[in-house]
Amino acid sequence: MIVECNCPSCGAPVERKYGESVVCDYCGAVVYPSEEERSAILEREKERLRLETERRIAEEKSKTEKYRVQLEKQRLDFLMASAPKPPHKTKKPPSASEWISAVSLVLMLISVVLAALGFHLVRPATFARGFVLFLISVGGLYVSGSFHK
Repeated sequence: MIVECNCPSCGAPVERKYGESVVCDYCGAVVYPSEEERSAILEREKERLRLETERRIAEEKSKTEKYRVQLEKQRLDFLMASAPKPPHKTKKPPSASEWISAVSLVLMLISVVLAALGFHLVRPATFARGFVLFLISVGGLYVSGSFHK
């Protein structure tokens, strides 16, 4: 905006931009803006700087929030990737040693019953069969590895 005023020294007409000082073409005196112009310009500049600062703060908050969300997502992805996976439960068939163990335990139970029955009835043959069956079942448990664990 162009302001027309008079030089305070010689009174010559001077054109200047609003809020700026200018040198008079006739006498060389410097023409300054009035006090009202300076305070209005100062208020406008303060308002412009305040708005610019608020805009920058809002941008920084937005960037910070985006960065925080991104970091949180990365942290969650990392935790999910490093979390131990639950074991896949597949039922495997019993091994040979487990079968031998199971059969040996059943034989041991039968042998104890036979031995007790033979001892109770005073039948040495039944007792002997029970005792032999007991020894076989103990051998089966030994072979299966139940005693080694």
